[in-house]
Amino acid sequence: MNEFNENGNLPAPQPQFVPVLQPQNGNRGLAIASMVLGIVSVCLCWCWVFTWPGVISAACAITGLILGIISLKKRQGGKGMAITGVILSGAGIILGIIIIVFYAILFTAMLSQMPDIMRDFNRYDNFYMG
Repeated sequence: MNEFNENGNLPAPQPQFVPVLQPQNGNRGLAIASMVLGIVSVCLCWCWVFTWPGVISAACAITGLILGIISLKKRQGGKGMAITGVILSGAGIILGIIIIVFYAILFTAMLSQMPDIMRDFNRYDNFYMG
C-alpha cells in the first residue's frame, strides 16, 4: 500500500487524545461539610437565645467543629476548607456564648429595675385613674 495520498503528499497526522489525570486529593466531604456548617453557625449565631435558629446554630457549630477536626486528623483532602470550618464553627460558638451572656446581663438589669417601674406605674395609674 502506498502511504501517499492522491496528490502525492503524506496524509495529515491525526490528533492524539491523551487523557488528563487530575490528582486525587482524597475525600473532601468532611472538610466541605465542616465549612458549610461553620458558615451556617456564624450566620445564625445572633439568634441563640431561646429560638429554634439558635438551637440549629449551636448544633451546626458543634457538628462543624467535630467534622473539621476529624478531617484534619485523618489528613483527608480539603485541608483549607477544614481549617475554615473549624475557625467558623469556633467563632459561631464564641459569638453565641457572648450573645447569651449579653442577654443574661440585660435581663438581669431589667429585672432589678422592675420594682421601681411597678411603683412608678402604680403612682401614675392612681394619679390618672383616680
